[in-house]
Amino acid sequence: LEFRRVLFRSQKGIQLYKKTEAAIPADITVTFHNGNDSYTQTVKANEETTLTPCTFTNTGYAFYGWTTDAEGKGEYYGDGATVTLTTNIDLYAQWDKLFTVSVEKIGDGTVDVTPTETIKGTTVTVTATPADGYKLESVTVIDDDNNTIELEDDGFEMPASNVTVKVVFASPSTGILSIDTNNITKGNWHTVDGRTMNGTPHTKGIYIRNGKKLIIK
Repeated sequence: LEFRRVLFRSQKGIQLYKKTEAAIPADITVTFHNGNDSYTQTVKANEETTLTPCTFTNTGYAFYGWTTDAEGKGEYYGDGATVTLTTNIDLYAQWDKLFTVSVEKIGDGTVDVTPTETIKGTTVTVTATPADGYKLESVTVIDDDNNTIELEDDGFEMPASNVTVKVVFASPSTGILSIDTNNITKGNWHTVDGRTMNGTPHTKGIYIRNGKKLIIK
């Protein structure tokens, strides 16, 4: 705020000055920043108003609010927050990195994950539905460093990493998995007569992986 001096005279004739606050401007300017880009909003001083929602985009990141400091410090304002302002203000966009959820499926069935792209700490829901004649054998979630993410109540908490949801559907009548050549994964592979294989199969047929029979079709 600016100040002005008011001159008045005392009873003894001495000139005195009194410092008083200047009037608050009628209009307040809010400047929204994102790097080198910006836009403004004009609001009435001392009146409750709603901030303009964020119009910036940042590929691979999710907007989570504004701060009065470019480094994310200072006072925080949510997107579209209701405020009462008395002075011009600069607000800086803050972002969280997005991570992706991909699915690898073996056997017949459907797998739905929600959401497929999100920030750390979000709960991701996994719904695995086997086709007729199949049962759900296993659901495993692996991050980029090959760490297993704990599943709880058909979901998991998103880590600070992309993840892969691996789902296996098996036929309950035979207990033998059936996959195509595009879904062959690493494991302890043997031929059906028990000989150890060097790597993974490259042709169709019946094999044993990690102690279980598996048909590659």
